[in-house]
Amino acid sequence: MEELFAQRLSELIKNSNYILADMEEAVGKKGATISRYASGEIRGVKRETIVKLANFFGVSPAWLAGLSNEKYELKTDKLGNPVVSIPILRYC
Repeated sequence: MEELFAQRLSELIKNSNYILADMEEAVGKKGATISRYASGEIRGVKRETIVKLANFFGVSPAWLAGLSNEKYELKTDKLGNPVVSIPILRYC
């Protein structure tokens, strides 16, 4: 499970346009610490940190932790209907 967390975090970092400073601010951890999470050097990452990282990257915390194969959480409205988020691009 911890190995899968490191692999998935590493994948998210590599495939993003974020720099470690962006993640530092959002997660409240130093960039070096986040790099050590991604390399698997640090084990036993706190649930709170996994949730913050998952929220930062917009993925399911369970997927990031290696507990699920569903990368994105299914969101529903008040009636239980599935909701899909569509990004809105703004042209200036």
